[in-house]
Amino acid sequence: WNKTVNWIISRQFVMSLLGVPYPQRKLVEAQHAGGVSRFIREAVEYVFRQLPLADNYFYRVYITGQYRRDCCPEYLKEAGFDALKAGLVDRIRLHTTTVTEFLGTNPTPISRFVLLDHMDWMSSYYPDALVEEWNAILARATPGARILLRSAQSKPAFLESIRVGPGQNRLREILHFADDLADSL
Repeated sequence: WNKTVNWIISRQFVMSLLGVPYPQRKLVEAQHAGGVSRFIREAVEYVFRQLPLADNYFYRVYITGQYRRDCCPEYLKEAGFDALKAGLVDRIRLHTTTVTEFLGTNPTPISRFVLLDHMDWMSSYYPDALVEEWNAILARATPGARILLRSAQSKPAFLESIRVGPGQNRLREILHFADDLADSL
């Protein structure tokens, strides 16, 4: 990549257009010697040079604008779509709220959580809300619950800094991490 591309990619305006808020950009810069532009370059090179495009439906639909029968989400494959039509779709419930509000109003124990990278910016802008969210998650989680957590950092700092639960323990002390699995993803 040339200097112009690196300069453009390193602008916060461009990062905002890509959905990367300032605090998350700072996290990436702190962990990658080449900054945001190097991080993006490495990610793009990995996707297009190492991942097989043939079975990566995320990038296939971006590039071609369509899925193939053998390269699409499971719910669009014949068996998955039939299961949805047979009634599985009726189990889907949409909620427009925060994670904390949802967990506070839904008494059902939860065994699986998929948390995107919102905690990166919450830890900078709303640290108290992040503590509240984790307390709600831990209160609602079943024993042995699994949490898939995504972050711009390989070792998110907020796991060490926020304290949760009645004992006010660090979050990293409460959760069990599959670091080898995470590193492979």
